[in-house]
Amino acid sequence: MKPSVIETDLVIIGGGGSGLAAAVRARELGLERVTILEKTGRTGGNAWLAVVMLGLGDPIGLDGDLNEWRDQTFGGLMQAGKWTLDPKLIHSFVDTYPDMVRWLIAKGLKFDVNGFDVGGRRFSTLCFKERKGDYKVSDPARGPGFLGHFIGDLLAEEARRLSIDIRLKTRAAKILLSEDGTAVRGVLATGPDGEIEVQAPRVILSAGGFAANEEMMRRYCPDEFQNEGPINLLCLGSQTGDGQAMAEEIGLLFGDDMDSGVIAPGHHPWSHSLHEAVHRPEMLWVNTNGERFVNESLSVMAGWAIQKQPQSLLWALFDADTMAHIVAEPSPRQAAMNGTEWLKPLPTEIVKEAAWTRRTAAIAGSVEELAEQIGVPAVELQATIDRYNSLCDERRDSDFVKPAEFLRPLRTPPFYGVLGARFCHGSEGGAKVDGSMAVRKLDGSPVAGLWATGDNTSGWVVHWGLPGTTLGFAFTSGYIAGTSAASFADC
Repeated sequence: MKPSVIETDLVIIGGGGSGLAAAVRARELGLERVTILEKTGRTGGNAWLAVVMLGLGDPIGLDGDLNEWRDQTFGGLMQAGKWTLDPKLIHSFVDTYPDMVRWLIAKGLKFDVNGFDVGGRRFSTLCFKERKGDYKVSDPARGPGFLGHFIGDLLAEEARRLSIDIRLKTRAAKILLSEDGTAVRGVLATGPDGEIEVQAPRVILSAGGFAANEEMMRRYCPDEFQNEGPINLLCLGSQTGDGQAMAEEIGLLFGDDMDSGVIAPGHHPWSHSLHEAVHRPEMLWVNTNGERFVNESLSVMAGWAIQKQPQSLLWALFDADTMAHIVAEPSPRQAAMNGTEWLKPLPTEIVKEAAWTRRTAAIAGSVEELAEQIGVPAVELQATIDRYNSLCDERRDSDFVKPAEFLRPLRTPPFYGVLGARFCHGSEGGAKVDGSMAVRKLDGSPVAGLWATGDNTSGWVVHWGLPGTTLGFAFTSGYIAGTSAASFADC
């Protein structure tokens, strides 16, 4: 059967954060018929899980002169990308970002402002200090009720108010080009009623990342697999690289800045309290040889060091005194994210996991018993702990220069071990775009009427550069692409 045909002024592939922003912006600027194709049963995409966006100072500072913020953020992003990012695209992002934030505020969104340290660096973010809504979740640090979820719901409601055609459970399969390949003419998709051809002179590719597609992860990010080891998936399973596949099929130029979104350490997808314990800086991290290998205060920014260890794994070790300390004293990061209660369940949950046949946690009365439970050589582990305890006594970490306030010896049984592994919060990268979010082909020629946004794009991607960059870029790139589509004259 031939596909059914619908006509529209703009079709957007993906109803995540960037796709919703693009749709609403384009409709506000005058496009009458806007259609969103979303393969899942709800809008929001991976933004639904996100917690923070880039900060603009404290308070938000939108009424002041933002040139200093723009310069600092441009420099910070370029430095995080080792000055290999597209400077015109980064300027477009940071120049437009405050306008996009004002746009959201005008729609009724009220931001909180927060700041926290990660790996010794201070960051400012726009956020909600408390989860909004009565959500029963296993992870209190992410998911519905935080910033990404609320912005997505706000824009979805606005889209419906503006009579934007949102087609759920409708998966785009192919971007359709003109015979000479110089312009778009629509999208081929499959929905609840079968195959459809959406004819449109404007297409925005906003289909999300590829983190749930192992073949793409290995192809785009081979360094992550040089030393095989587990990678727990924290992003949505719908992040299967559909947008990257469609872009490849029509010969779009890709960037080199493809990021797997893999960071470490973490304990997910098991207990959240154990996950938080793993990257408290008071831990002693050892690899599966029983050796210390890095400064533990790096927290989740220690991913590359962990990736080089045997099996890409570590054990976070601590004793009874440190257990009492971390449960009673939230870290500055936990306090900043309203997580003062996150470690309260730790004493109970570590007992539960230590009883599993699957080895993910351990409780022992001696170092020798601990070594047996976590599967590392006892002699090496004892030597490592003895060395670490001596550094704690000296209040100076001459091995890895961890700050003295985090040096806590392991002397008081029981001794605890929590397994730490890499985890993926979502990938970024794909088609190269300019400051208007327009794409181009491998030969450098443009494709009239085609733009890309968010995790489908390259030129801006950094591996854990500034927290909140991904969510900020998603909504800003959608805002820019919607503006570009509205001003595009279809002939």
